Amino acid sequence: MMYTTIYKLTTERKKFMKQIIEKVMKNLCHDKTILASKTHPNPPLQKEGTRTRHAELVSASRISPSSDTSCHLLPPMGRRQLNFGFTLAEVLITLGIIGVVAALTLPTLIQNYQKQVWVNQLKKAVSVWENGMKMMLADADTDDLRNTEFWQNLYAIHDHYGCDSENDYSVPDNILKKYFKILKFGDHNLVGDEGCSVGVLNDGTEYRALNGDSYGIYDPDTRKIYMADGTLYGFWAYNWLASPWNNNPDFIGTITIDVNGENKGPNQWGRDSFTFYILPNGNLVSNYSYEELKKDSDRCGDLETGDISNAYGIGCAARIIADGWKMYY
Repeated sequence: MMYTTIYKLTTERKKFMKQIIEKVMKNLCHDKTILASKTHPNPPLQKEGTRTRHAELVSASRISPSSDTSCHLLPPMGRRQLNFGFTLAEVLITLGIIGVVAALTLPTLIQNYQKQVWVNQLKKAVSVWENGMKMMLADADTDDLRNTEFWQNLYAIHDHYGCDSENDYSVPDNILKKYFKILKFGDHNLVGDEGCSVGVLNDGTEYRALNGDSYGIYDPDTRKIYMADGTLYGFWAYNWLASPWNNNPDFIGTITIDVNGENKGPNQWGRDSFTFYILPNGNLVSNYSYEELKKDSDRCGDLETGDISNAYGIGCAARIIADGWKMYY
């Protein structure tokens, strides 16, 4: 009797647990039916007796834990599971593609960025020099720099303001300090061009041409002016009382600009070093016109093909300005 009672209780417990499992599985399948209806808003219809029902609803109503394994909480062994992540191989392949693209594009992007940095520095250096000359003209109440105290002192010293150990440049140097933030001047007592002209470093290393060849100095005997912002000017003022430059009254001097100074590279004509003529009104113009560049490719390369293999780069300022202050070469 006791065993019979225990058997009945066990049987009833099994039935009760089975009912609970069936309810859970039906709820699970009901959720899957809703998900399927969202994924397929118009599922195929299936007739059952006299009523027409959705296929998903029909299958869901017939689900039992033993008959429909698609509603099992844990999929059976060997069944393919949906995997929404990336495999290690896919990640590595993607990273490899990104690396190749970066290796191909980054050097060009960096080079273009550096070119624009040099151009912006050049534009600033030109503006600083012209503004200083305009202030000098205003103080002298004249529109011709040759009438200023600065130029008159140069005429009294020598035929030009440059690099000559026999002359004392202290007076014109002090005048320039009124208009510019000057760190120091080149030491004209040093032997040779190393202490004077832009284009040769103090250790004798020469600046390179645009095509990579050694080029050195464009204007000899210039006065090196080291600015507080790192710019290096090489200034040469012509003495018109002695001999006008090329008999051209429009040019009263030459200014060579190394936009980031000789201690920073590349120290290359057409990249970070350029030359201009000084006009009587204080403005600067490129030492070669754009029309001259068209005729002679060694100034700043071939303007049509872009070839710079034989270019020295000493006329590139005109090309940069003509291209809207851009370095396209």
